[in-house]
Amino acid sequence: MPESLAEIVLSLTQEGKKVTAVKTVRQQTGWSLREAKTYVDRLVSDRPYAHPHVSETEITKSVRAMLRSRGKIAAIKLLRKEKGWGLKQAKDFVDQLAKND
Repeated sequence: MPESLAEIVLSLTQEGKKVTAVKTVRQQTGWSLREAKTYVDRLVSDRPYAHPHVSETEITKSVRAMLRSRGKIAAIKLLRKEKGWGLKQAKDFVDQLAKND
């Protein structure tokens, strides 16, 4: 089973290969060096991350729309993809959104 980008990045940084992690992010996403480095830094520090060109409000709206149209699992997958979060963090966020709607 292929690992997610976040899992690959965390594994590389734990091995002390931060430069390789940034290069991997750039190859997989097409992001600039700055965007990729920001992603890696925030992922390692366990801070939420969204692509610099997508606002938090847009992501939340997208997750809410996905929750209504396709369900909880699809919303969790979208959130994990957009923010690079782990399963538990994404599930908790979606649960909170569902509770507040």
